[in-house]
Amino acid sequence: GAKQGKYFAAKAPYGYVRCDTPNHTPVIDPETAPVVKRIFDMRAQGMSSLRIASVLNKEGILCPSEYYYQQTEKENTLRNRHLWCRTSIEQMLRNPMYLGHMVQLKVTSVSYKNHKQVKKDESEWAVVENTHEPIITQEIWDRCREIDNERSTGRVTKQGIVRPLSALMYCADCGFRMKNTSRNDSRKSDGSRMQFYIC
Repeated sequence: GAKQGKYFAAKAPYGYVRCDTPNHTPVIDPETAPVVKRIFDMRAQGMSSLRIASVLNKEGILCPSEYYYQQTEKENTLRNRHLWCRTSIEQMLRNPMYLGHMVQLKVTSVSYKNHKQVKKDESEWAVVENTHEPIITQEIWDRCREIDNERSTGRVTKQGIVRPLSALMYCADCGFRMKNTSRNDSRKSDGSRMQFYIC
């Protein structure tokens, strides 16, 4: 199944529609694919997932579940799923489907009795490359992974120093990562420099 590039999910991920072919290969949804691309672009520029969600909500862009239920003319009964949230943004940013790669086996059943589901580690995913048209480029994907790494470890300066809070400081106004900089401390005569963050 997964190794042949067949798509078994009931619906395609946000940004695609499930094609009515034997393999049900996802095809780009012209209405939502630009939103996906924009999400990756915003992240690649350093915006936090929370800020990206805030921007989309402010602009009134339907979140994935709300868009799906609107298209199917069904009522969205999911609680607290009417708006974009940080979690949904982060899940999209980690989904190789947007690179054009088919991904299966993300979850596995623990017990046939209770059907409890647990997520498989990414190393256990079955990935078949280049099965459908990508929405984003490898370059944007790689840049987002760099942002993730900086987020967890902090940005390294030219001097090889990781500044405190450098991975956590975001501008409250625009949501972009704040840059650490320094200048001579006029209050001191020993040539020391004062560290601060700017947008």
